[in-house]
Amino acid sequence: MVASVKKQGYDVIVVGGGIAGCCAALAAARENKSVLLVEKHVNLGGLATIGLISWFEPLCDGEGRKMTGGMAEEMIRLAVGCGYDNLPEIWGGKSGNKQLSDRYSTNFSPTFFSLALDDVLRKNGVPILYDALATYPEVDNDNVIVGITVENIDGRLLYPCRVAIDCTGEATVASRAGVPTRTYENTQTFVVHDTNRQRATEFADSGDMTKLRHWQWFKPSTEAIGEVTSDVENDYLRRSKQAALAHYADTDKNEREILTLPELPQIRLIRAIVGDETFLGKAEDIDKPVVNSVGSTGDFAHCGYRFDVPYGCLYNADFPNLLCAGRIVSADGNGAHVLRVVPCCCLTGQAAGIAAAVAIEQNKSVADVYDLIKPRLESRGVAFEIK
Repeated sequence: MVASVKKQGYDVIVVGGGIAGCCAALAAARENKSVLLVEKHVNLGGLATIGLISWFEPLCDGEGRKMTGGMAEEMIRLAVGCGYDNLPEIWGGKSGNKQLSDRYSTNFSPTFFSLALDDVLRKNGVPILYDALATYPEVDNDNVIVGITVENIDGRLLYPCRVAIDCTGEATVASRAGVPTRTYENTQTFVVHDTNRQRATEFADSGDMTKLRHWQWFKPSTEAIGEVTSDVENDYLRRSKQAALAHYADTDKNEREILTLPELPQIRLIRAIVGDETFLGKAEDIDKPVVNSVGSTGDFAHCGYRFDVPYGCLYNADFPNLLCAGRIVSADGNGAHVLRVVPCCCLTGQAAGIAAAVAIEQNKSVADVYDLIKPRLESRGVAFEIK
């Protein structure tokens, strides 16, 4: 067995450079903690960027009311600030209009947003370890994560940490540490960004970059994906690529081009932790305040749905220095779909980063610091709209 080479330690190690991971790393760094962000790909943003789902879902409730603030607002402005789309002028749903197109959301350039994420993290002093696979957490007999083992071109490396934040999208760190997890059923979809001569002409005539890039959706199979194993994932990828080739087979090769292929599987929900609380997003939970909220959110698929997100979704108390953010937080049913999208990844990422910092400062378990987290979240613009 190859021994790990011990490297510099950090206060906080964030594994996964998707939107949640970027927000977690940024939030912890702004609390003056040393942070390392580990990303297995070579670009940031996860499904939102290299997964080509380049839509920033609504920050409103569809009825003209802002629901999500803080880092979600910072990120949506970052996304459009270097892309080719614009934010709507209103929070959406004015006069009872409940069309998704009228809500406070936007499309963005996935490539420029990814570059902008790298830039803002570096400006805030966060080193990024690209092309590095976090293989296993080092866990002591008290379920404390003392470090993260990473493999890259230099070999097998151990980075010590005081708090770890799992933002892998697959609960890789949490599950391998022993945290119980749940799996989901997913429909099969595959998206590429393409263009053709007609779209190029429309762009040239109008100067509107949104005319050039086109989302092309495929359905590799009508069968749902259950528990995602390596075999299931690879079969999904094989079917997806075949569906794409079949779609373009009868088109003129001189008239079209695929601009970008996804760099990771576009599976909505793979695996999530079973935390101290599980967010379900049921109709009876609408406008219902929770005592340990980390912020409020709407539901991108349902206008008028407003929820508090409980802090207990971000951890399992048996693991005192591990937090989770993004689509792996403890949620099920509609709740899992509410929390998997970009604004909520920002929300849970920011909460996890601040919670990690507070836990370090207080020398406490992440489960025991909520009372000190909420004031910091409020001071940083996080919305608490459920009264």
